[in-house]
Amino acid sequence: MAIEHSFSQVSEAIGQAWRERDRKNAAGARKVAIQALADVQVGSPVDTGRFKGSHFLSVDELEFQPLQDGRERAQNEAEANERMQSAEAELGAIEKIPGGGTSIFITNNLPYAGALEHGHSQQAPQGVYAVAEQRAQKNIRRLAEEKKR
Repeated sequence: MAIEHSFSQVSEAIGQAWRERDRKNAAGARKVAIQALADVQVGSPVDTGRFKGSHFLSVDELEFQPLQDGRERAQNEAEANERMQSAEAELGAIEKIPGGGTSIFITNNLPYAGALEHGHSQQAPQGVYAVAEQRAQKNIRRLAEEKKR
């Protein structure tokens, strides 16, 4: 079962910051989105690293790009790092797009992704995506408090 998760509050904060032409807060919201992807990767249970490397961040559309099966763990770790760099570049471009991104998705379509999200790993008994979203929501609240100052 594939898993996709829309970090709607993160998306909303980026859109709001853009509408207000508030580049500082737009940058902060982008950092929250990147941190959410990092949290998903770090929180991922690892055997071969395929699950960790198959998380994909996209803006305004769902994208699924799982890693090939049978690769070495080091290759999968390298791919995870490359996907993080790609996400940073994609989110960085939002500032240049009128209206900014409207939706941010972090996806993983490996057949066992749903099971891992529902606690079927001793390494991540509370799942991965839900935990990352809770942290993202806290970071968005912190960002909003900073904006009030």
